[in-house]
Amino acid sequence: MLLFVVDLSTAITSEAMIPVLADPEVQQRLLPLLPEAAELPKTEAELRDTMHSPQFQQVVNAGSSFDALLN
Repeated sequence: MLLFVVDLSTAITSEAMIPVLADPEVQQRLLPLLPEAAELPKTEAELRDTMHSPQFQQVVNAGSSFDALLN
């Protein structure tokens, strides 16, 4: 059994995620997963601000180590 530790804080960067999250189709797929009052950032500037916010960074860092088991 192999054990890998994945650091999400290095994988989830604004450079990697903004093009994905700016896609209206992706936004529509994410919308049902958000709390009812939540709004998705619409522009690239809003996405960048969100991804650089302390709240977003805290969430990414809190889940930064996941063990992935490969059989």
